[in-house]
Amino acid sequence: MQPESTTQPSPLDRIPIRYRGIVDPDVLEEIWVPAVQADLDAEKLQQQERRESLQAFRKRYALNEQAKENQIAEAFGRLDGAIQTRFSEFQANAGEFIRQAIQSGDEFVTRYATGLSPEESYVLRTLQNEWGTAQEENKEFHIRFDTTRTHLERTLINLQQRLALAYARKESVAVSAPQTEKTDASQSQTPELKQEQKSSLDVKSISSIEAFAQNTGLETKGDYTQSLERAIEVLSRHQGIATLEREDVPTIVISDIHARRDFLVNVLKHNIDGESVHEKLKRGEINIVCVGDGMHSENGKSWDAKFLKYDIEGFLNETTDRNVFDSVVEYKQALETVSQKPLKQMTFVEIKQAGNQPSVEAVFQNILPILQAEFMRREMVKSLGVMKMVMDLKSAYPDSFHYTRGNHDDMAEKIKQYHKFANESQQVKEWVTTTYGNDFLQKYTKFEEALPVMVRSKTGQIVVTHTVPNKALTQAEVEERLQGTNISLTWTDNTKGGSSQEAVDGTLANVNAGNARWFIGHRDVPDEMGLAREQFGKVVQINNKDKQVIAIQRPGGSFDKDRDVVDVAA
Repeated sequence: MQPESTTQPSPLDRIPIRYRGIVDPDVLEEIWVPAVQADLDAEKLQQQERRESLQAFRKRYALNEQAKENQIAEAFGRLDGAIQTRFSEFQANAGEFIRQAIQSGDEFVTRYATGLSPEESYVLRTLQNEWGTAQEENKEFHIRFDTTRTHLERTLINLQQRLALAYARKESVAVSAPQTEKTDASQSQTPELKQEQKSSLDVKSISSIEAFAQNTGLETKGDYTQSLERAIEVLSRHQGIATLEREDVPTIVISDIHARRDFLVNVLKHNIDGESVHEKLKRGEINIVCVGDGMHSENGKSWDAKFLKYDIEGFLNETTDRNVFDSVVEYKQALETVSQKPLKQMTFVEIKQAGNQPSVEAVFQNILPILQAEFMRREMVKSLGVMKMVMDLKSAYPDSFHYTRGNHDDMAEKIKQYHKFANESQQVKEWVTTTYGNDFLQKYTKFEEALPVMVRSKTGQIVVTHTVPNKALTQAEVEERLQGTNISLTWTDNTKGGSSQEAVDGTLANVNAGNARWFIGHRDVPDEMGLAREQFGKVVQINNKDKQVIAIQRPGGSFDKDRDVVDVAA
């Protein structure tokens, strides 16, 4: 148990975990701090009065385009302060302006302005005039109208976030964002929101492993913690070098996994000598060694929410979160409004052109924090999913299943910070501490530090590390897993002169494996080299982010890279 902090928490520290990452930072700074002192009862009463006013207005008037009317009408009931800002150019003479507008004989304003403030009446008249103009200026109207709607919606969302934060202060249920209504099916079809898929993991059942690999939701902190604790206990039996006790059975070396749960599934289902790897593993008749790097997807699409722009339908078909779903639908409708055609009929160029319109870009920027939080959640479902599979396999088959530490196995950034497609290591660290707490981060770090940095067969015929070292390492240095050793065996770039024949031969001799075949991952093997790179007469490197590569070392030492290095997804 950690000692309690004596530092007085700031108002921002009181934000519950479930609201972090989905709220605009400016809203946090400008709204959260005063909100924590706000009177929640008064806030609720004010919202109720506005809702009642809105309901009365809805009964008096309905716009022809229902989806837009809903959002704009809600804005009328809530945006008293924002409206004054929006129409500051006429505030000085608002009374005279509205009087003249009503006297103009416009039936709409005369009939429905009763009981509304001058500002609200002006908004109604402005929108009504724009709506009438739309009958003659169809496309121009939609662009102009959409710009106005976006401004109102963004202010409305800020108010909704304020109310949600006020509820959060009382540990109550947040007010959900208004759901976007479906458009006519003949014009635009939106898939239904999917239910989150959740299956528990039993690594002794291949069907259970397959089902778990399809999960779309996170496990509980307790589930992950239980796997961590069991794995840490098993890993405590060795130091920096883990030993393969059986050399009379095949050994499979798995290249960098990088959040690909299906990679592990395909390895376990792979057939060797007429039987699946999983069946052999259950009987202890095969060795499996992972070269590490279970975390962090190796593609930019997993880290940057801007990629959503080019796969909207795919994103809608995958998400299980209502708030995210509605946000994407909102962006989809903005694209369709500008292009005047359903998304499925739009070409890539048309989507890009529509997305560049200021009104559409404004919608995207407004929902971007929600999308980025969802991208991060999805990444952690995959990354932590892989690592739970690894931990449970290690716990169930401690002598047959091994996982060496890679440069991505450093959640607390104790070895070296990692960034490639994004600032991956820092983003993961922040997400974990925010979602599961610093105690979970510390336990996960303990697991990573317990991982071996080398796996060696009993008689020294096989050695597996994440990469080769930059200098000859002694056995003591490897066993003790000092900082320099960790960097050397996880970060060295053997493709750019980072290692040498002397470093390889010297290290193998020092760990009593002078005649070993040394398997590593880390750096990509280009397609023109096939599935493996051979180096220094002893090193076999396997890693391809677009393929699922394994090497199979059979008993007796026979190895042919063209025969024994395979893509299990092919």
